[in-house]
Amino acid sequence: MLDGVIVAFSGGVFGIGLGLLCAGPMLAIVTESLGWTLDYRVPGAQIAIGRAALLALSVLAGIYPARGAYRASTAYEALGD
Repeated sequence: MLDGVIVAFSGGVFGIGLGLLCAGPMLAIVTESLGWTLDYRVPGAQIAIGRAALLALSVLAGIYPARGAYRASTAYEALGD
């Protein structure tokens, strides 16, 4: 179950980082080509809520496979080698 949380955490870090990295140049292109004035804001509260939801959902998604692995290992031990 820990591996699911690690994958979700690293995916969230890389996803947010890549989104922020790509937003700057895209904002510059749109501003230059269309003449619009757009603000570049990073809503910290929304990012924190999204990260918390991502981690909670990864734990919930990891429960079913973890229970199956636990049951399989106990059944294997009950049967012996």
